Amino acid sequence: MRTDSQGNWIGRGEDTAFEILKTHLKLEPKENNSFPETGIYRQVPLLLLINSIYKINLDPIHQKGSLDIVTVLSPIKIICFRVQNGDSRKKGHKGHFGEGPKPQLDKVQLSMLRASGKIVVDLNEYECFELFKERLNLYSIADIANAMRLENIKL
Repeated sequence: MRTDSQGNWIGRGEDTAFEILKTHLKLEPKENNSFPETGIYRQVPLLLLINSIYKINLDPIHQKGSLDIVTVLSPIKIICFRVQNGDSRKKGHKGHFGEGPKPQLDKVQLSMLRASGKIVVDLNEYECFELFKERLNLYSIADIANAMRLENIKL
C-alpha cells in the first residue's frame, strides 16, 4: 500500500488494474476536477458519482468514501471499479458481501451507485490472484476481463 500525491491510499492491485484499464480501454488519466470528462480516474469521491437524492441523508462514512478506479467511456457509461484487497473468507467476509459493518457499507454504496446509473465491477483478491500480485501480464488482464464479463462488459 502506498499514498498518492493527494494523500489517497492506493492498495495492492490498484496500480496494475489502472494500467490495464488505461491501456485496453485507451483512456487518458484525468484529475477528479475534470470529472465526468471521458477518461480514467483514481479515488473518485462517492459524492461525484451518486444522484443528489442520495446526498441529502448520506451517512458521514459514505461522504468520505471514494471509488478506487472510475472509467468514463461516455456521459451515460461510467464504470466504477472497487479493488477489494484481502481474502478473509475464513472470517466470514468474502469480498464486498460478507458479514460485519464493512460489507454492509459496501452493499449500500453498490445500491446507490447502481440506482445512479453507474456500472460497478468488483475486483476481489480471492478471484483476481494475479492482479493482486501486481503483475501486468495476460493472467492479470484475464482477471479484470472476467470480473467485467460478470457485469456484461467486454474489455
